[in-house]
Amino acid sequence: MDQAELVNLLSSSLPNTLAVDLAENFIALRQDVATSTLGRSSAGKFVETVVQVLQFLDAGAYDSKPKVDHFLRTAETKASSLDDGLRICGSRGVPVRRWSAQM
Repeated sequence: MDQAELVNLLSSSLPNTLAVDLAENFIALRQDVATSTLGRSSAGKFVETVVQVLQFLDAGAYDSKPKVDHFLRTAETKASSLDDGLRICGSRGVPVRRWSAQM
């Protein structure tokens, strides 16, 4: 699947801006890992976009500059319309990946 196909699929559930950002950042991270050239992509921007996606799926709107750490700390326990898998795994999985990337 190429970036255009991924954007097309994501756009059916997300605003086009988020779909493009998510696809671009995912593809860049995937290429960096595949070629062992880490550092060209921004894992932080990918995480920020994931938080914006979760905000949109939960409330139908998202912050242009989300408070990522606050959202991830509170997402698991606050009342939400998100699917439990997204709410729990998203809030637990992203910080672990951020922490392991710093090692």
